[in-house]
Amino acid sequence: MAFIQSFAKIFLIFLLVYLSSIGIASAEVKINELKSETHALAEGDPFLLSEEEFTIIPLTVNVEGSLVRFIISKGEQEIDDKVVGDNVSYVYNGPEGIISFDVEKIFSGSHNNYVIISNLYLFVYYPPDTPNQPLGKTSGYVGTSYTYSTKTFDSDNDKIMFTFDWGDGKKTNTGFVNSGESISENHIWEYPGEYNVKVTAKDTRDLTSSISSGLTVEIKSSPTPTPTSTPRPTYTANPTQSPSNGKNDLLFDKDLIIAAIGALATIITAYLGYRAVKKK
Repeated sequence: MAFIQSFAKIFLIFLLVYLSSIGIASAEVKINELKSETHALAEGDPFLLSEEEFTIIPLTVNVEGSLVRFIISKGEQEIDDKVVGDNVSYVYNGPEGIISFDVEKIFSGSHNNYVIISNLYLFVYYPPDTPNQPLGKTSGYVGTSYTYSTKTFDSDNDKIMFTFDWGDGKKTNTGFVNSGESISENHIWEYPGEYNVKVTAKDTRDLTSSISSGLTVEIKSSPTPTPTSTPRPTYTANPTQSPSNGKNDLLFDKDLIIAAIGALATIITAYLGYRAVKKK
């Protein structure tokens, strides 16, 4: 019975090596899922974990010492480098996510060294979604403060900070807010021109979103104040006020006007009397 069990185990190992060599054992591991099946990883060959481009590379396999050096990468960026033995669990927990698996056995094949792993688990952290286009005025004046707001969501429910790029070489970083919470910032442009305001978001794991679509803001020179004309003075006749302003006051003196009318009436009466005497 012991012979049969040993033979079956050896057969299983060589079967895994064969399947790995033709690509069957390197099935893609889905995100946030535990894969209980066993994988045979050849020394130096990348093993793809998911569409997120996570890979495991058993770079150096020391059969005699039962040690293997694993390099974990995301895309072209190396995120972990660790040496472990067999019959242990490998765990990586970083800002990109969690990767764990059990190292079952390290052995030498006919053409390469191999390591058998099982219970492979991948949990991926994601950056915040692309922020909304900033909301605010699309025109204004130099030297005036204007307010702009935006928001976004984080699928891991991490807190988020924002960076406003004002298009004039200046940026403003906000504090952290909850996922989905709106944030506002003020800015003053110093020179007239057309500026494109954009925003990026970053979570507490230092994962950064894509850049938002821009909001075009036209800034003009400060408007020139319209000069106000000084109103001309008006005069109102006031019988209780003594003349004090020369010609203007004389024009509206009531007693003087009455005297003038009386003198004119006397002249007209005398003239009419003269005409009547002359006709006789």
